Amino acid sequence: MLHIKNPDDIKGPQFLLHKEFNVPVFAAEKQIYKCIGVEILGDNSLMKEYNILLSEIKVLNYSVPERIDVRISIPNEGEHALIRFFEIDDKMGNHEITKKSIEKSELTSFLNIKHLFYNIPKNM
Repeated sequence: MLHIKNPDDIKGPQFLLHKEFNVPVFAAEKQIYKCIGVEILGDNSLMKEYNILLSEIKVLNYSVPERIDVRISIPNEGEHALIRFFEIDDKMGNHEITKKSIEKSELTSFLNIKHLFYNIPKNM
């Protein structure tokens, strides 16, 4: 079993696990989501692809999705990546909320990722 003394020492997208993000979907300015999982969907010579699972934390009486997945596709070649937000609904199916092409450099720090998770849904 892997024991981690300091969670901040984790490298890769797993460092997002248990972190909280302000994700203002549907104009819910103060809506907070917690990362409940990180899935590696692909890691090969062409692309790295991750799925970040976010669960709603009830903050105010917003009508927002209980769960959002953020899929990040990072081609090994070029300077751009694709980030897509999905509403996860067990009854109605999954729906893409928004997507945006971003610079790979925008994924290089926790602060940059927090910024993306806030600004992309806010500006949809």
